Amino acid sequence: MRDGFEKVAQAFDRLTPPVQQKAEKAANKWAAFARGLKAGAAKDAEAERKRLVEERQRSEAAERERAEQKARDAKAYQELLQARSERRGRSR
Repeated sequence: MRDGFEKVAQAFDRLTPPVQQKAEKAANKWAAFARGLKAGAAKDAEAERKRLVEERQRSEAAERERAEQKARDAKAYQELLQARSERRGRSR
């Protein structure tokens, strides 16, 4: 009976390192996979942040252009009114 236990123990000792190595290898692969996901998520987050910054800059530039156009339109309208007023003054 003791021989049976010793044979099982020897078999266990022989099989344990390869099984343990396979488990460690699998754990390392999963860890690498998780690191890759994390790096990909960080890269995606950075790309999204850059996109939002660029979008905000375009929006601000468009808003400035609208304000400048509005100021030009107001100035042109004031000049038109001034010209009309001057013409009316001369025609009297």
